[in-house]
Amino acid sequence: MQTELHNKVCRMKRSGYLVLLLTFGTIILSATSVYAQQQGDAQNSLLPEIDPQDIEIRSEFKARFPGLRRQPILGFNPEPSIYQVASDRQPFMETQEEVVANLPITDLSRPSAPEYEALEYSNEKRLFGRLGVGSFVSPEAEVWGINRFSEKSYVSGSLDYHSSSGHLDKENSSFRFFNADGEIATKVNQNTSIKFSAGTDNSFNRLYELESSGGQIPTGPRKQYTGFNTGLSLSSYKNSVAGLDAEVNYRWFDMNMESGSIGGTATESVFNASINKDWTGSRLHETFVLHASGKGGSYELSSQNGSQNWMTLHAGGRYERLLDYSTQITADASLVYTSNSFEDKIYPGFTLKAKHWIHDNLTLSGSLSGNPRLHTIEQLHQLNRFLNHQTQLRHTYKVDVDGRLNFEYFSGSSIHAKVSYMQAQNYAYFARSVLTNFTGTQRGYYTLNFRDANRLKGEAGVTHQLVPHRLWINAKAYVQNPRFSNGDDIPFEETWGVNSGFSVKVIDKLKIEAWADYISERKTADLDGSSPVSESQTLKGFLLLGGQIDVGITDRIGVYAKMLNLLSQEYEIWSGYEERPFQAYAGITVKLN
Repeated sequence: MQTELHNKVCRMKRSGYLVLLLTFGTIILSATSVYAQQQGDAQNSLLPEIDPQDIEIRSEFKARFPGLRRQPILGFNPEPSIYQVASDRQPFMETQEEVVANLPITDLSRPSAPEYEALEYSNEKRLFGRLGVGSFVSPEAEVWGINRFSEKSYVSGSLDYHSSSGHLDKENSSFRFFNADGEIATKVNQNTSIKFSAGTDNSFNRLYELESSGGQIPTGPRKQYTGFNTGLSLSSYKNSVAGLDAEVNYRWFDMNMESGSIGGTATESVFNASINKDWTGSRLHETFVLHASGKGGSYELSSQNGSQNWMTLHAGGRYERLLDYSTQITADASLVYTSNSFEDKIYPGFTLKAKHWIHDNLTLSGSLSGNPRLHTIEQLHQLNRFLNHQTQLRHTYKVDVDGRLNFEYFSGSSIHAKVSYMQAQNYAYFARSVLTNFTGTQRGYYTLNFRDANRLKGEAGVTHQLVPHRLWINAKAYVQNPRFSNGDDIPFEETWGVNSGFSVKVIDKLKIEAWADYISERKTADLDGSSPVSESQTLKGFLLLGGQIDVGITDRIGVYAKMLNLLSQEYEIWSGYEERPFQAYAGITVKLN
């Protein structure tokens, strides 16, 4: 019984050991299988192996650094290494190009430069000519043309001719004005060009007749003008700013006054040379200019023995800069040496200009300048065709200051207001001479005189483009008080006036223009020989209305009609000579593109 019980107990122990052994083996085999599977999956995985040191800590912080792809944090070391970097060293995260590429465009751009849009009236032409005839047998011709030999050379020329048989019944009032100019230019290389010019003048006009003891002195007095000019210029520029300009020219002029015992001649030669050197500064839109010029002349009067000489020499520099695309400044300073038959003197020459864009369409500008100037014999006789031959030249030194406000409310349409002041030493003006004989005194022709003077002037105007490239109007009104230093009026200068115009292109081949100009009354002056103004009178104001119609028959041929002094006003620009009444012109127009 005990033996059998003992055998059962032994069999139960062996069974327990076997179960325990099987369980332990199963656990070991399972662990080995899992480990092997993990090793196989790791070898076949495409994911990168993660190092605990590279674990990134993420949160709700949304900062982004341009060009910086990763920002590793090296674990949880409470004492991380800190490396000292030179303060002038560029950040290692991104290159300078990447920094610029990632900046907003608003941080890089500058304000837009001021825009300029010119009104387009017609396409470029190779030839333009207008030939016509008007009242009082008055032919006229205006011709301009250009021909390009190649992309580097061209020749151009212009002609202006108008004449009349005269409009006055009691005396001869005929005239002729003729001028022709031409030039030829070529580019020596990409940066250098040369231009040669030449021209000629041949004109005459009748003078008003003067009374004398013998009747009239003489019958049919007149002035004859002849002249020619030639010049050479050189331009060499590396770019649109930096370069050199040089110029020389010569002009000869002869005036013959056929008026008996008070007539005479004046002959003049004028030389001119100048050179400008331009270069850019270190700042944006900054330029420098060095300039020097010399102008001189010699003239002979039949009433005097020998010739008289004059000279004007300039030397100085100019600085220009555009500040922040909103303010344009120009400063010019020079020394000017002048010499004439009255005196030799050195003047300061200066110009200071500033233009500020308050807004894209609102500008404020101002200038201050002072420079001496001398009118040549030819220029004076062009200003006053009744000037006598006894004319001596002298320099006038003027100081001008002005301010202007301009508002462009539409493209091509603007209004402006301007105030200016002028003060001059030896201001040139005209006055009628006084002739004395045994029968008494009478007014003669005009003389040139000099006195200190000043002028305050205000101006307002508008230019309006009603329909782009089709309909324009413009008007300007001004008031001024031209005075000598003692308070007397400057002769033949008005106190106020208006200039206006209107142009409409109904269709491409039909254009209509009209204009109206008004000049207020003016004071005159007579000289009794002792130089002060002895007698004055008033010339009444006058309004001149005119209009013109251009009609194109073909693209090359057209006709025109023009009317002047529509109101047939009786007026005098220079006292003693009545200007022409109503005139009508008609002719043809030739255009070649």
